[in-house]
Amino acid sequence: MIHKRFLFSFIAGCLLWPLAANAVLTDSAAAPAGGLPNESGHIVIPAIPGVPKIFLPDIGIAGDFAFERNNLPKTDPRYSASAQQSRIRDGALVFFEPIDPYTNAQFTIDLPENGNANISEAWVYFNKLPGNAAIRLGRYAPQFGLLDTLNTFQLAMVNRPNAISNYLAPGGLTGTGVNLNFYVPNPWDLNLKADFHALRGDTLGGDIDGQSLDLAYLATLDYSRDAFTRGSFQSGVSVAQGPSPYGRAETLFEPYYQLQYAPTQRKIWTWSVEGMFAQRQGL
Repeated sequence: MIHKRFLFSFIAGCLLWPLAANAVLTDSAAAPAGGLPNESGHIVIPAIPGVPKIFLPDIGIAGDFAFERNNLPKTDPRYSASAQQSRIRDGALVFFEPIDPYTNAQFTIDLPENGNANISEAWVYFNKLPGNAAIRLGRYAPQFGLLDTLNTFQLAMVNRPNAISNYLAPGGLTGTGVNLNFYVPNPWDLNLKADFHALRGDTLGGDIDGQSLDLAYLATLDYSRDAFTRGSFQSGVSVAQGPSPYGRAETLFEPYYQLQYAPTQRKIWTWSVEGMFAQRQGL
């Protein structure tokens, strides 16, 4: 049997046209700071430096278009007419907004091939806190290894590896909670970063009731540096612990390593290794 799959991704972005804002906003040079009435009687509000689109989000549309073809005859019980047709396996509508130079927000609606639309992400990110720290609040995809923060259409392969999707989720982890990440000071000036998450107890798939206070905890220690003048490498380990769908609790360990080399701006070679180890209780 010949089995081929082709994956195409499309990403389109458009800016929400500020219709109403044009009636009341003008260039900051037109009036002094604080806002004064102009000749037309409208209040002139000066632009905020670095934030030209306050509360007017960028809108992105992303999708995963797949086509599968094989040479199975129609008499073969494995033959499926639906598998021979191109289809959009997954889609996303993304609203991204820089609230100010220190705060970003994002709202993402997931449009699955089978099922109803749902809110996959809704978060606020504060990126300039003391101590080179940043905090994210809301619903988001936490950092766990290399692949979890990537959507299916961003992967280098057609499907998420079963070894990871079976332990996390077919589309990766998504949870609601708080995230703290920061640079780890060290005497060698290494690019060492720590990432911590405290999320709802059902993040790892555990079945908890609405009154439960159980949480899932995730942490990642990551080290990266330049290599070969045109490349870089990244390594680290992620750990997750929380209620499990297979018992009382589970602990997941995921070491990873990635080497990238870019001989030109149009060519990037990537070699990566990512593994998963699980320790489960109460099976």
